[in-house]
Amino acid sequence: MPQIKVGFICRAARLKSLAGRFSEFDFVSLAGAVDPAGGAGLRPAALEPGINVLDSVEELIKLPGLQFVVEDRENAGVVEESNCYTPFGVIVAGARALEKLFRLIKNHGELMQLIRDKELMGIILDNVQEGIQYVDRDGELRYVNPAYTRITGIDPRERIGTNVYNMSRDGALVLALKTKKPVFGLRNTAVYSKTEVISNASPIFDGDELLGAVVAFRDITDMLRLNSELKHSNEVIADLSSRLEHFQSSKYSFDDIMGISEQIRRLKEQGRKMALSDSTVLIQGESGTGKELFAHAIHRASRRSGRPLVEVNCAAIPENLLESELFGHERGAFTGADRQRRGRFELAGGGTIFLDEIGELKQEMQAKLLRVLQSREFERVGGSATIRADVRVVAATNRNLKEMLVKGEFREDLYYRLHVLHLVVPPLRERIEDIPVLARHLLQKVALKLGMPPKSISPEVLKFLQEHSWPGNVRELENMLERLLYYVEGDNITADSLAMHFDPFTKKSAAKERGPLLTLEKAEEQALLRALDFYGRSVEGKRKASKFMGISLATFYNKLKKYNIN
Repeated sequence: MPQIKVGFICRAARLKSLAGRFSEFDFVSLAGAVDPAGGAGLRPAALEPGINVLDSVEELIKLPGLQFVVEDRENAGVVEESNCYTPFGVIVAGARALEKLFRLIKNHGELMQLIRDKELMGIILDNVQEGIQYVDRDGELRYVNPAYTRITGIDPRERIGTNVYNMSRDGALVLALKTKKPVFGLRNTAVYSKTEVISNASPIFDGDELLGAVVAFRDITDMLRLNSELKHSNEVIADLSSRLEHFQSSKYSFDDIMGISEQIRRLKEQGRKMALSDSTVLIQGESGTGKELFAHAIHRASRRSGRPLVEVNCAAIPENLLESELFGHERGAFTGADRQRRGRFELAGGGTIFLDEIGELKQEMQAKLLRVLQSREFERVGGSATIRADVRVVAATNRNLKEMLVKGEFREDLYYRLHVLHLVVPPLRERIEDIPVLARHLLQKVALKLGMPPKSISPEVLKFLQEHSWPGNVRELENMLERLLYYVEGDNITADSLAMHFDPFTKKSAAKERGPLLTLEKAEEQALLRALDFYGRSVEGKRKASKFMGISLATFYNKLKKYNIN
């Protein structure tokens, strides 16, 4: 196991405690320490653990091979405030965060491979012949490699921290950030240099979030080699961008799934047990019930938590592109396939692939997915090499797959391959005791997201919320609370403010009170209205309402017309 070099930025009183905590990891080397306040007690405190005491933060950062810097609470942000050049690969964080990271490394040796890969990536970037620059999404330059200095003759310290929007408004990095698309073969002059270069830039995404952009450029005078090497560098950048786009860790744990009901407690207990195995999991439930949360939580609690979680929305990808998205393609496999591309199964290697909306797959794609689940192997589109699929599959759907089996819309053999471990997330109307807990939690979450002060919620409002049918489930509840944060003035959401903006809630509550005797026609009209309130007024809601009432959809529409119900 390679040694990890760690430096400390702290006062003398904290050094002994920090050194003791990190000394328990046999792969950690205590490289040095500095007290920005210049306390005289740091050197005596460093004698016993044998830590080298340095005179400045910049001197600590420049220690050869340094990988992590620990800032104690009193010195949080010192490295950033010092505005010194931080070499590629040096991570600055708090003691608690790094201690948790090292404990994970100690317990899961597979994570060490990630560190070795990261070190190798640093070595590669330091040795490639192309000049490379990386900027964050705001355009601030965060990294340049040695080839940049060799080509331009500019010291990295003169460039790190500058903004490309000010320095090179027409450059490849600015174009990549603005358009959020790759830029190829842009010819320009390097900033602060007379060197003519050709640049290729690409935006970098984490899911849908833009993280920044990277550019690789070469001296245009080297035209003979440029023609053959430019294509290679383009493919490297595009592949790195593709990998970063789909690589993510789980966003939720079981602790993020809120609820006190017996159904939720039982589901969380089942989910934790399922996380211990590698078996395929099928999660079913209506839209908005939180199926994604359970998929993320299962991945985080599993032995694969240190590897990627790759999400695929089977309904969002066009049918003619889905096979390529899942399994990748070789160059020339079809029109527009100008380079090799790895699919989601390959990107999820060693981790988990979450196939959301699995019920939307067409029969042809179902057969190909079945083959992967059976053999754990696949080929890229247009390729012949067999690739091993070392992934765990978690699938989710809001469709009734058993009904689809009867209608021939879903393969029976695929259903049973998916239906190894099974979770059914109940709709919100079946666990109304969870609504107060969810409402308070979601109010805090939405307020934080919007940067607004949180509001409290009165018991009367909670009662109204518990009486609503919530056809959109937790997602509908969250959207409603977000609207209340905007509309309701003051620090408390009361029944009056709810009625002012959401009159249907009060009407639903009043509807539950005992009323006068009704004629048969009036009772039928009321039944139609209540069914629409419960299932919603969309086409799908009307289909469910008609099925519940035991009549055909055409008859249901005729009755709506009869009673003039819009």
